[in-house]
Amino acid sequence: ARLRRELEAQQDDAEGRLRDCTAPACWEQAIPCSLACTAGYYCAPVRPRSLMYRHIPCPRHTTSPRNSYDDTKCRAVAGFYGEPGDEATECPPDHYCEGGGVAPTPCPPGA
Repeated sequence: ARLRRELEAQQDDAEGRLRDCTAPACWEQAIPCSLACTAGYYCAPVRPRSLMYRHIPCPRHTTSPRNSYDDTKCRAVAGFYGEPGDEATECPPDHYCEGGGVAPTPCPPGA
């Protein structure tokens, strides 16, 4: 019962901070992930087995779905390619990159 009260108090505090959040610095606060982890961020535990998470932006030129729980959900945006969780690289000339891919696709001949 004590642990439950502590968790409820932490969640109430986090919800209050979330309502007051108007700046990007908010996403670096430790709050329950399901409350605020938006697309383009992933959640990582503050420490092992913690119920509190940090909201970390995806690497450059990548994005993630809402409430992603690890960096491998960060995938390259259109016009870029790369391994999930890594900074994406710009698509080279004569190739196309639809987004989410790990390698550029050559354009068809004559395109």
